[in-house]
Amino acid sequence: MDRAAGIDVSQNDGVIDWKAVARAGYSFAFIRASYAGKSEGKPHIDRAFVTNWRQARDQGLLVSAYHYFVVQQDSTEQVEFFLNTFGARKPDFALTLDFGYILGARPKTQVNQFVSRAVQLIETQTGRKPMIYTGDWWWQPNMIRSTQWADYDLWAANYNNPTGPLLPPDWKSWKFWQWSDEGRVPGIATQVDLNWFSGSAADLKQYADVQSLVESRIPPPL
Repeated sequence: MDRAAGIDVSQNDGVIDWKAVARAGYSFAFIRASYAGKSEGKPHIDRAFVTNWRQARDQGLLVSAYHYFVVQQDSTEQVEFFLNTFGARKPDFALTLDFGYILGARPKTQVNQFVSRAVQLIETQTGRKPMIYTGDWWWQPNMIRSTQWADYDLWAANYNNPTGPLLPPDWKSWKFWQWSDEGRVPGIATQVDLNWFSGSAADLKQYADVQSLVESRIPPPL
């Protein structure tokens, strides 16, 4: 299948030559806007977010942003920090919540409450459903089964699987697939995460256009 290729990046990937990335045929990028520190107990702005967002957009890539969550920290604080960091920018895809880290064991009820709260806050404050980034390796042992999650687009993390990602049990399909964390991309000196969209470049553009229509119907904040 002719799938659209993309990357996801953060300050850990160093200075990126986005022109080289675009010339190499990459169509989209997920850019980390903020993240929860694993030990400091507070969220942080990704130092490369503003530059990566502007330059990726300038080179014609479709873009969205994500926040890296740590379950132990307050979900409300993390969501508010993420939205304040993202500001008034317009994403091509829904904002993404990255769930894939827990420091120490936590009961499923607590993790489920945390994830549900974060998702609801984003949806309430932006007027649109966020995308969820996770993997079966994290979701299945930590979350309570629910049919509600299939209503959210999934960015699935699963490596070294030639046929497609192993999905968390609450989803039957994926929208994006992070299939490697060891990619080599022109314009990026480090290894970088590689992703597929579930359709072609034309399908990706159509998906982004639909997302933009949703964005245009969201009323401005009071």
